[in-house]
Parts: sequence; structure tokens; C-alpha cells
Amino acid sequence: LSHGESDKVYMVSNQAKAYDVTFVAGQAAVDRYRAALHDFDTDTKLRVIGRPQLHVPEPPPDDLPETDRPRTVVYAPTTEGSASPMEYGSLASHGVAMVQALLAEGSCRIIFRPHPQAGRRLSAHAAAARRIAELLAQAPGGHYVDSTPRFGWQRDVGDALLCDISAVAVDWLPTGKPLVVTKPVQPLAPILSGGMLASLPLLSVESADEVVAALDAAATPVARARLGEWSDYYFAPGDVHTFVAAVLDLAGVDADDRAAE
Repeated sequence: LSHGESDKVYMVSNQAKAYDVTFVAGQAAVDRYRAALHDFDTDTKLRVIGRPQLHVPEPPPDDLPETDRPRTVVYAPTTEGSASPMEYGSLASHGVAMVQALLAEGSCRIIFRPHPQAGRRLSAHAAAARRIAELLAQAPGGHYVDSTPRFGWQRDVGDALLCDISAVAVDWLPTGKPLVVTKPVQPLAPILSGGMLASLPLLSVESADEVVAALDAAATPVARARLGEWSDYYFAPGDVHTFVAAVLDLAGVDADDRAAE
């Protein structure tokens, strides 16, 4: 059972062959396994259950400030990764420039959600996180440095998401709200073809200070309609009950016992 659903290269591994069944969120994951693994029967080894976590409501934190800004932008960079092929994080490369550009534009409230492990391997990421927190603390507008344990309430509060190639980007799709994904600067971090990354205009480090224009482009009706199409591809229908039913089925619990539960 994966922690999320994303287009990071390590979302597919031969480790899946060690398990009888792997739960996946939708057709995108099935296609990813089918394309990457040899001698792996996706029909019997994978079970599609949707993304039950998206159906668990979560209120915003009590200390989230009020704002008079017309747009709230969530910036949620991913971890720097444990090795070069996993370095998808934008914090050290794009982060400060993007936040400075958003603050200079003046109409956005920023919710900054660094990955909990940001900077544990690469000090440049830790330094960038500190600098962004300082910038937000000094600026008016109700900005917020988010250290809450789950990504959920941000989908309701935010009007747009700025993030990296990660599960956060995919979890945002059902909102239909503008999404801007950064392009990793690490050349060894693969960008998979066949998913939404093939159609989304990834924001390069050279264009980091043009983030406001990128957000505006992502807000067009055409761009937002495309997110809905990708949401259907990445997430099959289902909710928490779908997940529970799948677990009970694998455990051999019959229909009468389920009804009793």
C-alpha cells in the first residue's frame, strides 16, 4: 500500500513482485507498472481502490491567520530525496525566487508547507526553508508556515498549488484548481512520460521568478479542464469504504460478516 500516487520514478519497483497484492489508486498506476516491470501480471497483482485518503475531511489548523488577499497559493515542495535520481525537490533551486515573486506581486496569501524531511540530507534545502519562513514572517497578508501532519485541509483553503513532481501534485487534481509543477534541476531525476507531466508545462528554474504568470496560465478554463481529465486517469472511483471492502475481501471475510460489521 503506497504512501501516495505520483510520477516519481521510484513509484514502480521490482519489490512489488514480493507481494501477493499491491493496492493502487487508478489506471495511471496500472499503466506505470505494466510499462516498467517484466514478468509481472497486473491483472492479478494489482488491485485498484482509488485514493481513500482524499475522502477524509480535515479542518484547517486553529492558528491559520485570516487574510484579505484574494488568492491563497499553497507552496508544498517535496523532499530532496535520498539520492540523485530521487531529487525532485524545488526548495533549494526555485523556492526563494518563487516566494519573492509572489510577495512582490502582492495579491497572494502564501501557505508554505516544506516536506517534513526538508534539509536532512542537503543543507541548501534547510537554508532555503529558513529563508522562506523569514520572508513570510516579515510580510503582511496572513502567510503561514505549515507544519501540520497531513496534506488535506490545504486542498480546501488553497486557490492554487505550487509544488514538485510528487503525490501532492496528484492529490490536488480532483480540486480542479490551478496547479503549477516545477521541473527538477537534477538531470538524473527522471521525468516519466505517459502521465500528466507530458502535458503540464513544468516550471524551470530559469523561469522561477515568472511564477505569477505560470499560475495565471494554469487558471484558464482549458488548463483546469485538463486537470479533471487527469484526475479521472490517476484516481478510480472509491472512498474509505472501498478500501475497507478490499481489505475484508483479501482477508476472506464473507458478505454476511461484512454486513454485521
